[in-house]
Amino acid sequence: MGFKQRNIIDMSVLGGFYASIVYLLLTLTLGWNPLTFILYTGATYASVSIIRLLYHKPRPQPQKYDSFLTKIDSASFPSLHCARATIIALHAQQYVPQYTTAVIATTVVLVMYSRIMLKKHDIYDCVAGVVLAQIIVFLL
Repeated sequence: MGFKQRNIIDMSVLGGFYASIVYLLLTLTLGWNPLTFILYTGATYASVSIIRLLYHKPRPQPQKYDSFLTKIDSASFPSLHCARATIIALHAQQYVPQYTTAVIATTVVLVMYSRIMLKKHDIYDCVAGVVLAQIIVFLL
């Protein structure tokens, strides 16, 4: 695996499950409100799962599935990585200084770029994940 491919995979991790766990631990240590983050994350997982069950759009490089859970994972619309990165960014934005907003937004863009380059999603999947996360934060 080349240097560029490794960096793209590393960018994708910023929207992954473990990034959410690390961020949750960070909220606990910094005294931020972890309950809102947990609520946002739970609503995001539920929304993405329901959408993927109702509208199963295959990934750009299709994945085979043989069970209920792998069917959800094999769908690409909307991007859960992009939604998680956006949830983290929107939650953190409430607690960090205003000048760091550009850094936080760049993280979301890097996750979007990496998911497209890894052929897990197309631009519509990524934008839908970001918009879905924004709607969830707005409604909750």
